[in-house]
Amino acid sequence: MIRAILRAGLRRFERQNQYDASYGEFVLNNSLSAFWKFSRVQAIGTHNEDVPRDPYYAAKITSSRLADCGPCTQLVTNWAQKSGVPELTIRAVLTRDFSQMPADVELTVRFTEAVLAKSLEADELRERIRKQWGNRAVITLALAITAGQMYPTVKYALGYGHACTLVRVGNELVRVPHDMPKMLQAI
Repeated sequence: MIRAILRAGLRRFERQNQYDASYGEFVLNNSLSAFWKFSRVQAIGTHNEDVPRDPYYAAKITSSRLADCGPCTQLVTNWAQKSGVPELTIRAVLTRDFSQMPADVELTVRFTEAVLAKSLEADELRERIRKQWGNRAVITLALAITAGQMYPTVKYALGYGHACTLVRVGNELVRVPHDMPKMLQAI
């Protein structure tokens, strides 16, 4: 009975988001305990204190893009669009076009990349974020970056991952570059 209710929730999520959650159904079918634990961590990806909308979504999109999961990146891109993030900003984040990003968005994209590269540059960028928005913003971005990596990692480990190449922003398909930033290549 509980599996039927949870399965209905997965189907609703798929319909609402035009997203294939078959990896979730795989987990549900094979381990109710694992599904329950995994579903409880979803709140991590929705936490936001003190980070403005556009930088918040920039961190989430960048983290998902760097995990190389097209469906996850599309999902977060859709959420960003629904939240009102300008399409120009979303395209700039997806393509790493810093010249088209507002300064606060560029800061979070560079911070996200530095964190995932475990680069010393993250320290300086973190302090800039702390000065601009405070400690809760640093926590928010840490959780957003983690969530952006978690789902693609689980999907790839289970055999459900799909490479990120094209992401729809509005009526346009945006080619997502696969050349990793130089700082990330050292990982």
